[in-house]
Amino acid sequence: MTGEGIPALIEAVQECPPQKISEVGIAHETDRLRAKIKILYLEHIMTAGMPLMVHMPGGREAEAEIYRTTPRILREGDVAVITLHFVRPISVFTKMKLIFRLKNYTIGFGTVL
Repeated sequence: MTGEGIPALIEAVQECPPQKISEVGIAHETDRLRAKIKILYLEHIMTAGMPLMVHMPGGREAEAEIYRTTPRILREGDVAVITLHFVRPISVFTKMKLIFRLKNYTIGFGTVL
């Protein structure tokens, strides 16, 4: 995401309702998860097999690959459900917020389902 995309990212994050402790589930270790994602920026289409860097609360990040997308092909502006497969197991909880990066760009954000 370039400098002109920052207002769009801020607006998108502000659309997310704040998390309440009572809404957050118990963390568990997994190497796969489903997330609802909003695509903010893409140079090309997004589909299964694409690598991503996923940023999580607490400054954590993990390498992942898109295992499945619904719909199958994603474009800039789409909202979709994706399944990610991580290189190493990560600790996640329901409704955890995620930021997705590809190369040096923030391409979207989402929440764990």
